[in-house]
Amino acid sequence: SRNSREGRFCAGSGAAAAMTLAFKPVDVALLRVQAGTAGNVNPLSLIGNVIRHEGLPKLWDGITPALITNSLSWGLFRGLLPKTSQIVSPIMSGMPKPTSPRVKAFLQRFLSAMVAAAATDCVVAPFGTVKTRMYVQRRRLASQHAATSAEQFAHYLSMRHAFSTILREEGFRGFYRGLSMLLVGSIVVGLRFGIAGDDA
Repeated sequence: SRNSREGRFCAGSGAAAAMTLAFKPVDVALLRVQAGTAGNVNPLSLIGNVIRHEGLPKLWDGITPALITNSLSWGLFRGLLPKTSQIVSPIMSGMPKPTSPRVKAFLQRFLSAMVAAAATDCVVAPFGTVKTRMYVQRRRLASQHAATSAEQFAHYLSMRHAFSTILREEGFRGFYRGLSMLLVGSIVVGLRFGIAGDDA
């Protein structure tokens, strides 16, 4: 059933996967512009340049970690939202009686979404860390123009190698660098759901 936890997870994951595949070229262009590696060129022209000089598949560079991260993130969030709503509901029931029903409804949606987003971030953070580090590594190696094979200088050879390397060199804490900023972002998610009135 679409309304079951598994159904919501599958629906959210599928939607995220489709959006990731469709908009990955835009993401690739945006990352290059933000990293300052694209020069003074607009994103659409940059996409054309990538196709001409690097080939069409380059627009989906890093698609595997992006698919895993985005699909897992949105699927978990949609799957957890009904559960966090159930957890938050007793807290709302204990609020003072004069509290406006609109305020209580807003707080219910806000807290439910914020807790679901924070829990999702804690699960997905390692994948995001690996995705970011592998992207930065690819851009650094591409800019070196070394005569020898770039793989000789790669610290991370694959996603699996990146996970094992980070775990060996930095421990579990290495996967959660920047988690505090992700948790701040969960407040934004909560506000969006609270204001927009999205049902859990």
